[in-house]
Amino acid sequence: MDNTILLLRYSDFKGVDTIAAHKEVIESSGSCWWAKIGRQPSKNYLSKYMNQEEKVVMLYTPGCLHLCKMGRVIHRRPKANYPAYYERDIFDREDEPATYFELLSMEKVDVSLLDNFVVRVSGKAVMHDLKKTISSYMIIQDKDAPLPQKSVRPKKKKNVIYDYEHCKSKKDGICKNSYCVYYKMECSFEKTCRRLIPIKTIIEETSD
Repeated sequence: MDNTILLLRYSDFKGVDTIAAHKEVIESSGSCWWAKIGRQPSKNYLSKYMNQEEKVVMLYTPGCLHLCKMGRVIHRRPKANYPAYYERDIFDREDEPATYFELLSMEKVDVSLLDNFVVRVSGKAVMHDLKKTISSYMIIQDKDAPLPQKSVRPKKKKNVIYDYEHCKSKKDGICKNSYCVYYKMECSFEKTCRRLIPIKTIIEETSD
């Protein structure tokens, strides 16, 4: 996997300056845990991401962007090195975060930096998807890097073999289905009647 960047959306709430609170911990302790609220990145992606030589996280809120170097990722509540407000507003949530990122540095950069990146899954400009979606995170990459090839699943065709002699609605050769045009008549519509009993269903892959 080519190098990717994890872009996390955030917002200030309850009067907390989110960036300042985390930056203060970084400056005093050398690192700070960032709780990932909302939808979580898959563990499969995170395992690949952690194998990258350079792990970068971008923190975005409208009009503001920060570039961070990342250390570890854990899936449990950290014991130290997190902002004080976590005790009040994060750890007591019913949906307590399942993922925490260790931020080693935090630098404010111009939002226009995002013009150099696209969303990995869609190939669209990052700012386009930030304006059009409410996703809490995005996996982005350099716009000049090749996008991953999408796997194409073969189409499947279902062939059903019916027992034309045993229709659920036919009795003694007469149709008993009151919704059928052959009701109370000798059925001559057998091969397309939906009341036929299937004997076997064959699913075949096709290139069509």
